[in-house]
Amino acid sequence: MLTLSFTSGYPLISLVLLHWGSAGTFAWLLAGAVAAVLSGCGWVLSFSFQPSAFSRDGGLPLASYLTYVHPRTNTPIYAAGALALGSIVVLLLALSAIASSVIYSLAVMVTLMTMALPIGLRLIAGDRWIPGPWNLGAFSKPVHLWALLVQLYLIVMESFPADPTWTAETFNYNWVVALVTIVLSSFLYLIFGASYKGIDLDALDRHRRQEQQVGSE
Repeated sequence: MLTLSFTSGYPLISLVLLHWGSAGTFAWLLAGAVAAVLSGCGWVLSFSFQPSAFSRDGGLPLASYLTYVHPRTNTPIYAAGALALGSIVVLLLALSAIASSVIYSLAVMVTLMTMALPIGLRLIAGDRWIPGPWNLGAFSKPVHLWALLVQLYLIVMESFPADPTWTAETFNYNWVVALVTIVLSSFLYLIFGASYKGIDLDALDRHRRQEQQVGSE
């Protein structure tokens, strides 16, 4: 059996370099970098609508800027800029080996939490939940319950260190960051939650009517 020793720390790149050489590896990495930049721009544009909508509902400061939608591109350019700036700050923190592992692991945990939240609300919503044209019928709650249990299991497993013989440098601090964020958010909600006016239903209705007009043209 052939055994290779990877000194770079990136086995896939080492394999590509071994079989394709320097020129082939450079072309492969260049194509991947271009695809990552283009897809990353698409992700930023898609995600920028979330802080824009959250600001519209009074959930973020500087709402007059973050909710601005460019008339020609029909995109929240200020929200996209704020999101890109926040991403750069996070990437600067990721220059640390310990911080980078926490950030990447935390991204997985937060994704699981965001999926578990609506699934859990579906289980306790009762008659307030209105099924769409396609639904699972009688299997809806069992499937949602199983999905919620899987999400919770994955969240717990994601909190463990990768190495059972962990040290202060290899310990997984993602759950600490997540817990501090949740506690801080809950504390801020207790202080400022009473001033939150809720969703701007008028703005939401205007947006829906505008979308209907565009679709009918």
